[in-house]
Amino acid sequence: MVTTMNEVKNSLQECDRSWSIHIYNGRHLLCSLYPSHAWLFVLGATLSGLLIFAGFQVANCTAQPESPSSPQPSQTPQSSPITPPLQVD
Repeated sequence: MVTTMNEVKNSLQECDRSWSIHIYNGRHLLCSLYPSHAWLFVLGATLSGLLIFAGFQVANCTAQPESPSSPQPSQTPQSSPITPPLQVD
């Protein structure tokens, strides 16, 4: 029993070596921030930055016109009368 308590105390002391931030409002704990929260934030920011970068690359590739050697014939839009499907008087 004594060795188990010493192991628990040693493991708790190892956990206390890392940093943590506790935010209080008076005597009420509002939130706690631990190292895992910081790593998850960095991971999320990195992945979202990569997704934004990839999105811009895809948008730039699709926005570039085709080669100028094969011009597309210009198509004029034909106007058609628009009638609503249901007319209410």
